[in-house]
Amino acid sequence: MNSIVFKIVFLILITIPSFHALTKEQLIWRVIDWPPFYILHGEDKGQGIYDQLISSMINYLPEYEHQRVVMNTRRALTEIQHGKNVCHPSALADTDALLSNINSFLLPYRIVYTADNIAINTNTPQKQSISLENLLRNDELIAGASIGRYSSEINILFKKHAQQEKLVKNNNYDGLIQMLLTGRIDFLVEYPPIITYSKKSHGSTTLTKSMAITELGDDKFLAVYFACPKNDWGKKVITQINIALLKESQNNNYLDYRLKWYDEESKQLLKKHYEASYFLDKKR
Repeated sequence: MNSIVFKIVFLILITIPSFHALTKEQLIWRVIDWPPFYILHGEDKGQGIYDQLISSMINYLPEYEHQRVVMNTRRALTEIQHGKNVCHPSALADTDALLSNINSFLLPYRIVYTADNIAINTNTPQKQSISLENLLRNDELIAGASIGRYSSEINILFKKHAQQEKLVKNNNYDGLIQMLLTGRIDFLVEYPPIITYSKKSHGSTTLTKSMAITELGDDKFLAVYFACPKNDWGKKVITQINIALLKESQNNNYLDYRLKWYDEESKQLLKKHYEASYFLDKKR
């Protein structure tokens, strides 16, 4: 009997190390329902810009058990600041966390209008940017806005003009886009990929154009980073992510999903910026 017990104990002891060798450290990726940056539902599920960037990192970091968890930005940053094994794939430069090398560039909020809008096209020939405040002061134009949703500079301007009659307020930004496409408003402020995705989702063929906003200054492109905790685990993961970003950048198709949801005009702007700036923080 003692011999049998001994054999059982021996088998357990030699199995435990093997079990631990098979378990992987968990890496949680923050995702959110924000198409087309993250697409959590429908036929394009998983095809968002940062969904696919996460998938790329998963391929380069097989030593981790990867999990995507839906959480808003506030919760993600709280988890990161508490040292949890969480990384945020679409963080901006002012994020209080350990940041990777640049993983992508975005066009900031832009003025979006339909290509056949005579009032805007007449007043903006050959211009690269336009003043949002001047547009809001134009009595001939109807603007659409989700008050409080934008960057601080834009929120201030919309708040300043919030009481005017020709400002349509709607918390549903997709609803505002549909109003633009059907001619009920003249312009709105939005990220270009969101317009592209909304048009695809609703089967719209309306041509739209966009223009930089003067009040946002010279920052024509937003650099985006991975954010991880400021601890030893975070340092290790960020180092691995940076190596993975370098490897990925050597693939000819590394821009494909980063530009997928942009209109052609925006793609050309971004492509030039990637070619000029993306490799500056990467050792090749």
